[in-house]
Formats: sequence, C-alpha cells, structure tokens
Amino acid sequence: MKWINHKILGASASVIAGLPPLAVIIVTASSVLPDFMELRIFKHRGWSHAWWLHVILIAMLAMILPSTTPYVFYVAFGIALHLICDSLTMTGIPATPFSDKRIAFKLFKTGEIIEYVIAMFFGAGAIAWLALFIK
Repeated sequence: MKWINHKILGASASVIAGLPPLAVIIVTASSVLPDFMELRIFKHRGWSHAWWLHVILIAMLAMILPSTTPYVFYVAFGIALHLICDSLTMTGIPATPFSDKRIAFKLFKTGEIIEYVIAMFFGAGAIAWLALFIK
C-alpha cells in the first residue's frame, strides 16, 4: 500500500480535470515520483521533494523535447499533486535551496486517518464525476 494516497489523488484529480486516459495514467505514475526518486540517494522529503528542482527539471525537459510538452505537463501535474499533499503534513517539503526552512501547513501527520479521508474524498469525487459523464 505504499504511496496509495498519492496514486488515488493523482488518478482522481486527473479524472476530475477531464484528462484523457493516457494522461490519467501518466499523472498517477508521476504522483509517486518524488518518493520513488529517493531510492537511498536522498533522505526522505529532502532534495527529491524540492519544488524548485522539479520546476527546473520539467522546464529543461520541455525545452529539450518540445514535442512532448503535453506529456511533460502531465508529469508536472502528478509531481505538483505529490508536493502539495506533502506540504499539508507536519514535516512538509523544502522551502528554499540550501536551507532547513520547510513549507508545512501542519494539518495532519503522515499516516493519520485524515490523510486517508482526503484521498477517499477525492476518489469518491472522481467516481461521481465519471458517473455523471459516462452514459
């Protein structure tokens, strides 16, 4: 069940945004990228969760491969969802390079029931959205 809330939120937000099926898959997969990037290289919620690093990487990718811009947007959307969700926790995400300052709204601790309620809320919203528009 690792990263399940990020996957639910990625898939749900893309469905609610009306993105095509391939985009939903890309956003969902990208929504776990910051955690996946750690792979024993970075400490948890360190550089892999640095919003500025992702902005730079996404901008470079869009410039190097302009024909992939829609897909790069979907990747950026997934990463942004992850970082926004993590910024709601007590730990938060890095605020600035080379500083210990963090963006942390401190609404809940990771793993608390509220985290799962939020994910279920978005999941239910996506299901309701699909039910309205799929005939």
